[in-house]
Amino acid sequence: MSIIVVDPSRDGVRLAEGLLHGEQRVIMAENAEDSLELIRHSHPDIVFVNVDKTQPEAAELVRLIRLQSIAYDMTILGYQRAEDEAAAQRALEMGCDGVIVLPSAVGGDFDSLQAALAAATTQWQ
Repeated sequence: MSIIVVDPSRDGVRLAEGLLHGEQRVIMAENAEDSLELIRHSHPDIVFVNVDKTQPEAAELVRLIRLQSIAYDMTILGYQRAEDEAAAQRALEMGCDGVIVLPSAVGGDFDSLQAALAAATTQWQ
């Protein structure tokens, strides 16, 4: 499984580190432009987009990803640091297939991150 994480922040790096603990191939994208280029060339199975309130450009990014012809079978998952039902609803409205909440201690809680990913891919793919 290949995954692109779109987020240059510490949370994005921690998410990638947690995902790398599993069997996935993870690619980091620092911004929307990089992520669109990576999507065109690497055809990932999943794209993670930070949908926290601090990421107002997330809606535009999801819209642009959905416009890619290769994105029809791609799962776009939003992620957030803390449970926020309003943000989760906005992520679904903007076109994410689902939303996960990062485990509270991603740096050392790889098992719960892998479980969240497994649940998400089972539910949304």
